[in-house]
Amino acid sequence: VTLEPPFKSPGLRTPSQKDLLSTPKKGDAMKSVSMRKADSNDGLARTPQTVATSTPASVEKPRINGEVRPNPENEKLRADQKKAYEIALSLKRKMDMLLQVKSGADRSGVTEADRKLGSSIGCESLATYMNAFYIGDKLVKHRQSQVWHGALGLVTFLDHETRKYPALSALKSQLGAVICQELAKSFMEMPDPKEKYDEWRQNEGHKNRLWVEVQNNRKAMQDVCGVTEVLGPWSTVPEVVDFTMKALDGYAKTENTGWKRME
Repeated sequence: VTLEPPFKSPGLRTPSQKDLLSTPKKGDAMKSVSMRKADSNDGLARTPQTVATSTPASVEKPRINGEVRPNPENEKLRADQKKAYEIALSLKRKMDMLLQVKSGADRSGVTEADRKLGSSIGCESLATYMNAFYIGDKLVKHRQSQVWHGALGLVTFLDHETRKYPALSALKSQLGAVICQELAKSFMEMPDPKEKYDEWRQNEGHKNRLWVEVQNNRKAMQDVCGVTEVLGPWSTVPEVVDFTMKALDGYAKTENTGWKRME
């Protein structure tokens, strides 16, 4: 399968094929990736990375009778985030295997059944990463633009894989649009949003294209996946994650993909 080449934002280096295929080592710092058209071959399929989340000492360890104690709520959030990242990475690796991502350009051995299941697992992985990002944002009390931006490479990869399947394509676009939505909000939370104006403008164009794709394929998603909810810019990340799992379950029943949610 020949994929169209990516275009890059001005001034940003185009990553090598080796970089795109590699899974970052545990503990690597998050590196943002440039936003590209949905039909590019970016990140076959780049793994969204984790970032260290830290909270101010006054929030992390409240004083009780003069004694500093850990914040139980933050400890639970960290545990939930860690679990979400582990599941998301495991799903991403399973997707890589089914779609023969490590094979490079020659992926002729991917069957129709494997492509449907692999794409479904890819959407599940993306939604699970979004949940981890959402939890991390709660820990640091603001949206972290680098992690939301970093997930767009996986959105781009799934765009190509789901083109033949309108229902999955709509689901992928739904996830991508909400990621762009969170990224836009992160820009607005910065001390000087004007510094990110060019990135914000590019993100707005990408986000709007994805919402149009959702609208164009919404009926297919409703018919095949059996979902009737209508999500939009007002939807929260937890709502989108729940919607994704419901849609994938409906798709599995209709298309007999064998998909089951990883817990």
